[in-house]
Amino acid sequence: MNGSPAPTDPLIRVTDLRKVFPAPRGTRAEDVVAVDGVSFELLPDECLAIVGESGSGKTTVARMIVGLETVTDGTVEVLGKDRTAAPRSLAARRARAREVQYVFQDPYSSLNGRQRIGEVIASNLKLHGVGGSGARARAQEILDSVGLPQKFFDRFPKELSGGQRQRVAIARALAADPKVIVLDEAVAALDVSIQAQILNLLADIKAERKVSYLFISHDLAVVNQISDRMIVMENGLVVDQGATAELLANPTHPYTRSLRAAVPGPGWKPVRREKLAS
Repeated sequence: MNGSPAPTDPLIRVTDLRKVFPAPRGTRAEDVVAVDGVSFELLPDECLAIVGESGSGKTTVARMIVGLETVTDGTVEVLGKDRTAAPRSLAARRARAREVQYVFQDPYSSLNGRQRIGEVIASNLKLHGVGGSGARARAQEILDSVGLPQKFFDRFPKELSGGQRQRVAIARALAADPKVIVLDEAVAALDVSIQAQILNLLADIKAERKVSYLFISHDLAVVNQISDRMIVMENGLVVDQGATAELLANPTHPYTRSLRAAVPGPGWKPVRREKLAS
């Protein structure tokens, strides 16, 4: 046996995950429990959304999975391997990157402003074993696949729109050929028309590459469009979960109902949260 997960095994399994941020020394503040006993699985060829308002713990969960945040308690398994501990060596970080890639909300801050777009992709390819002249050709192929033709190869991030920068961030993630991409509020900063374009692009990539997504969002309208299943987090806890279409049609928890009611629609008027929860 080679230790690889079977086609039906979870790509990611999170069990009783907990994250506590210690209070600053010398203060009377209490420790902050950001994530408290979270468990879920991400299956092959699936998009699982983690939904919640700011402070719910959803991004902290994502950061622990990719090793950007240490785990206080619980376990993280990726492709059947224990990835609970953050990678310490360069080789370990690269191995983790080939399993899971992370796309941030603000692509501009995660791109090197002095590096041309093509170089961004080519350098990531080289990190993962594609070198020489083949890296440039492969980089252009990946840029083409996200809707950035050859004229973009030598441009700098400041010359691109927000939607184009997010396409670059997605292309950089694809350069590692990962099994999972974590998308952390990846369309939240874009206007509605550009959001739709990026969501359609993500759907096409998922179908072509059989990659799975962990989609972090506060926007149920977006989640409804892209995800197969969703879990709802409030104050570090999972309070609701299920198939996205079913859960949005018949939410079982008051918090999920309040999130759904806050989605703008025809004739929408803001409603106070207290009223929704009553």
